[in-house]
Amino acid sequence: IGGRQGNVAEHESVLSKLGVPFKIVLCPDDLVALRGVILPGGETTTQRLLWQASGLWDALKTTTLPLFGFCAGGIHLANDTSGKNERLSRLDIDIRRNAFGNQKESFQARLNSPWGLIDSLFIRAPRIERIGTGVEVLSQWEGEPVVVREGNIWASTSHPESCGETQWHQAFVDSL
Repeated sequence: IGGRQGNVAEHESVLSKLGVPFKIVLCPDDLVALRGVILPGGETTTQRLLWQASGLWDALKTTTLPLFGFCAGGIHLANDTSGKNERLSRLDIDIRRNAFGNQKESFQARLNSPWGLIDSLFIRAPRIERIGTGVEVLSQWEGEPVVVREGNIWASTSHPESCGETQWHQAFVDSL
């Protein structure tokens, strides 16, 4: 789990519930011997600055490890065709920050998934505005893509972990 800032504790809780060993990743050396990395939600600028200062940002740009970004983590993984934001650009989607509204407009929704409906929180959630040809939509809400995957890079615009949902984490672990 990419640590220091964001909702790391919720991901720890879900992985513990699943019996999946994990560690907090703070620098490039922490990536050694991992099978995958979860990039948590949080404040994107703060996360980027922390990850750049530790060297983790550049390591995430080039690692072959599977990555799953939730909310802010998904924003980091996406392209930025506007050229205004520095991104890891590991996933061929365009995504807009806070597109579902500000903090007071956050909401909980039931999302379709391969396991039926699951609860997820949209907290200042981003919106996927373009999907590249190699990107698979795994879940939608009201016709909008909310969980996508391109190869071993996954992104969710919402927070199922904040509702205690385990299915997406289990699917990611099963794919490793």
